[in-house]
Amino acid sequence: MSESRYPGWKLGLGIAIAFGGAIAFPSNTALAQSRILPDNTLGAESSTVTLPDATTDEIRGGAIRGSNLFHSFLEFNVGEGRAAYFISPNTNILNILARVTGSVRSEILGTLGTRGGANPNLFLINPNGIIFGPNAKLDVSGSFVASTARGFTFADGTFFSATQPQTTPLLTISVPVGLQYGSNAGSLQVQGSQLEVRPDRTLALVGGNVSIDGGQIRTPGGRVELGGLLGEGTVGLSVNNGLSFPQETLRGNVLLTNSSKVEVRAGGGGNIGIYARNIDMLAESGLLAGIASGLGSPYAVAGNIIMNATGAIALDGSVAFNDVRENAVGQAGNIDVITGSLALTNGAQLSSGTIGKGDGGSITIKAYDTVSLNGFNEANSGIFTLVFGEGNGGTIDITTGSLSVTNGAILAASTFGQGNAGTVTITARDTVSFDGIVFEESSDDVIPSATIITVGEGAVGNGGTLEINTGSLFVTNGAELSSKTSGQGNAGNITIRARDRVSFDSGYVYSDVGEDAVGNGGSINITAGRLSLSNGAGLTATSDGNGAAGNIEISADSIRLDNEAEISADTVGGQGNIQMRSPLLILRRNSNITTNARGTNIPGGNIALNTDILAALENSDISANSQDFRGGNITINAQGIFGTQFREAPTPASDITATGANSSLSGSVQINTPDVDPSRGLVHTPIQPVNVQVAQGCQAGGESSIAFFDLGRGGLAPDPYEPFSSNNIWEDVPSTNREIITQPSQQTRTTTTLPDKIVEAQGWVTNEKGEVVLIAKTSSSRSLNPCRLR
Repeated sequence: MSESRYPGWKLGLGIAIAFGGAIAFPSNTALAQSRILPDNTLGAESSTVTLPDATTDEIRGGAIRGSNLFHSFLEFNVGEGRAAYFISPNTNILNILARVTGSVRSEILGTLGTRGGANPNLFLINPNGIIFGPNAKLDVSGSFVASTARGFTFADGTFFSATQPQTTPLLTISVPVGLQYGSNAGSLQVQGSQLEVRPDRTLALVGGNVSIDGGQIRTPGGRVELGGLLGEGTVGLSVNNGLSFPQETLRGNVLLTNSSKVEVRAGGGGNIGIYARNIDMLAESGLLAGIASGLGSPYAVAGNIIMNATGAIALDGSVAFNDVRENAVGQAGNIDVITGSLALTNGAQLSSGTIGKGDGGSITIKAYDTVSLNGFNEANSGIFTLVFGEGNGGTIDITTGSLSVTNGAILAASTFGQGNAGTVTITARDTVSFDGIVFEESSDDVIPSATIITVGEGAVGNGGTLEINTGSLFVTNGAELSSKTSGQGNAGNITIRARDRVSFDSGYVYSDVGEDAVGNGGSINITAGRLSLSNGAGLTATSDGNGAAGNIEISADSIRLDNEAEISADTVGGQGNIQMRSPLLILRRNSNITTNARGTNIPGGNIALNTDILAALENSDISANSQDFRGGNITINAQGIFGTQFREAPTPASDITATGANSSLSGSVQINTPDVDPSRGLVHTPIQPVNVQVAQGCQAGGESSIAFFDLGRGGLAPDPYEPFSSNNIWEDVPSTNREIITQPSQQTRTTTTLPDKIVEAQGWVTNEKGEVVLIAKTSSSRSLNPCRLR
């Protein structure tokens, strides 16, 4: 189906969110002058503060241990319009470590930096909290780490604590390897600040909770780390390889809002890592990584974006991009999301693609509970790996409990340049649902939620695959799963596996070759417990261009099509085939299965149906017709067929047809049903029925007895406790007279003179054994040996 069916659909390939300058937010505390008060915990090696000019504080002294320089303060604040610099005494200093041992949080409202030495790294910890005000800046020659931890841990096991400062501290020449946290760590806030360190360096903000409100965090080609702990534990620390957080300890939250931006774009490298309990990105905030415009090289590789949350991640109108920008060269990095639940709303996007020259990166999401993509603003909410330049698209891989894509949200792995599109793989333990928007004034005016794998118009490359593995799949209200080619290249395949149910209610699956495209359509493969299509829903593998339509293969416990639903592999470019296997196949109310074709020398496709019961009712057709050439082949293997039959041409009834351009070009229809022989399994009875008249069974003298035996009728045993017997055959006889069989009597022979014949019984009595005895009155009294009725 063409996109024109959805006039309200905006793919959102352009990014609507513009990142302007920083928004200034006033500090929520009184304006602080520089108040830098060293404590006395370092003794003779305590820090000193000098003022080389009216606006600058220089911090000297401290305790030197190898390449480490230690400072300790009772308070540490930098006033607005002022600057505070740590002075490195020599080039051997690699790390400057400053702690605040008092009870007041630090406010950095001006410039904080380092001078001298060999570009040392600066570490600042204050367990009470740290605030960077609207005009705060960094002028650090190395990396910068700000934390509300209670102390540093070192590789040799020593500890530089802000909460338990030793009078004679045990300082070390060892490398700092961790940030030690206690309970209730203070928060770390960035209020409209523009914090930046030099290229290829690390900027880490580690709380407690971390919030960036209108702030800009930047280190080209370097590393930005955000996160925190609220419980006791240690955060692993490496200025080159990032932070590592314990899994068991309660983490803090990270918030980016009001156009906050974290950027590491450069000619290569650049990593962003966020580790928290909950991560919230609101109001046009963004994470930006990849190869920057005009930079890079054929061997350049961008870094990755990692969002790791033990609770939830929510992006509302915000983005995370890792891409190769305009006129850039290199490979984009990846986006990795690990969380309990992920929600993208109001145009929020995750994207890794290429606008320049180079391959896009991959997007991997692991969410134990849910992934939700919902709505659009100026752009669609969604997850994208797109190629606009030269290069291959990356993959989208989602593993979760349930995935919902609603209200116009999109998953897309497409190419509009030169290169192959990426793949989309969805593994959902419970359900996957796609739900579009239908406007009330017109059922045709909808905005679909979709998974789209496209080779765009003018593009050169093959489409990727879409694979969904889940418990149940629901596609409703105009939503679609599609693999299309409008350029030069084959469309990708669509594979759906569902343990329980697959339901399309006004939902669609497309594998299309566009009108001017050159390439083959992809196949559609569905394996499900139950498959249902209703209310105009469709599974279509079509070709309107120069290439064959794809094939459709379905295997399910039951398949139901209702109310103009359709499964089709129609084509003008080459035959597509349909194969379906199900014990139950039902078509109702103008629903169809078709492999129709049009065009010169284009035959209809083939249809193979294997089922126990096929019911096609209310003008529901199965057709492999060709408008201009030979009809296709239809093969149906069924135990029973109801409501439809083969016809030479379509009628208003339910039909099975394989018509061609004329009668000599008709296709074939082969319907295989069981050969039923009505006489098979029956036992032939004699022409003459058994004589069932009463026979004389007692000779004079009483040497024999008479007995009645029920031989049964119609194959039924005479005794309900006896098994069925094939010898008991139905006989049409006029009466229920019983056959009489004689057998030797068990009575003792008597010497009584007997009558010449048996006389008619005049009555009956019951003897002491409970047996019925027939009696008759005779002309003389005799002792009788009666025939006993058995």
